[in-house]
Amino acid sequence: MAGLFKDKKTGRYFVSYMLRGKQERRSTGIKNKAVADTIRGLVGTVVDSIDRSLPVDKAILRRLPRGIRASFAGTVLGAAPKFTLAELLDKYHAYIDTELAPRSRSTYRERIVHLVRFLKSTKRENLLVSEFDLALIDEYKTSRLDMGVGKTTINNELTHIKTLLNWAVERKYLDVAPISRIKHFRVETGQPRYLTEEEFQKIYECSSVEDRPILLVMAYTGIRKGEAVRLEWSDIDLKKKLLWVRNKPGHPSKTGTERVIPLAGKAVEALKSLRRDKTDVHVFLRLQRSGIRHNGLRMNFKRARIRAGIEKAASINTLRKTFASILAQKGVEMALVSKLMGHTNIEMTMTYYAHLEPAKSHSAVEKLDF
Repeated sequence: MAGLFKDKKTGRYFVSYMLRGKQERRSTGIKNKAVADTIRGLVGTVVDSIDRSLPVDKAILRRLPRGIRASFAGTVLGAAPKFTLAELLDKYHAYIDTELAPRSRSTYRERIVHLVRFLKSTKRENLLVSEFDLALIDEYKTSRLDMGVGKTTINNELTHIKTLLNWAVERKYLDVAPISRIKHFRVETGQPRYLTEEEFQKIYECSSVEDRPILLVMAYTGIRKGEAVRLEWSDIDLKKKLLWVRNKPGHPSKTGTERVIPLAGKAVEALKSLRRDKTDVHVFLRLQRSGIRHNGLRMNFKRARIRAGIEKAASINTLRKTFASILAQKGVEMALVSKLMGHTNIEMTMTYYAHLEPAKSHSAVEKLDF
């Protein structure tokens, strides 16, 4: 049996029922009593089947709201095979290795591995995925916070956990996602850290001769580190002063779109200063060495910042933000900044950089006269 009651504050109906000897109360998300009562009847049918050890009609499960459906995860008889997280990840990794680009594969693996380690550290590595619940996720979030991990990073990890569970449902490795309402941390969007022209000059002067052309081109084009690593001479036209960011086999751009960036005079000079052999394909040969490509450039940048006496944290990615920030301060239209950055929509650009063009706002307001 299942009961039905109305929440006085929201006007939505909730269903109450006994499951595994525990009282469950789940929202239908519905304000219409007739529709909510139909859901109550379906829930009663499912509960009755479980109590009598009978298979549950999957068609009925699919008609239930996600939150209610999730409460039956791991209980439905005749359901999909049961997996531990490690077992499910074996199948998931096989999928992403064939379907995703190398960069995406690495990201997906890195963001799930922390949950694997958490389960091992709490001796729950044999816990079935169908038995995951919000209490487990809350514990995981607290554990990551205690380790000093930022809320934004944890939110990204939670998103990937949810993606994994939804993927398992689609592939019928799970009947329903055991956690349908993973709550993310509320994170305020802060202003991006960018270098002033003076700060960049100091870091540039404290950098090695080998790193200087890389830093200058990145700061004057806004390209990402990965795009700098894969930049080829065929992507550059020094006469027309243009640089193309193209999708490469196995390495599409972050947004999957290509873009062209005009080269400022200093960027052209930096590129011309590079030693180039006719057989060279990549522009920055230094970045083809695995140590420099992965961590070397990042560490070199940090050391140069420290030598320059700049205490405020900044990373190699700050050069990209510096490019956009200085353009905004110089009065370049947001639409053009967005295009040069390769953002998928101008809203992203406006969120981070619109505050840097106050002069335009003032001139617009000055036109008011009524």
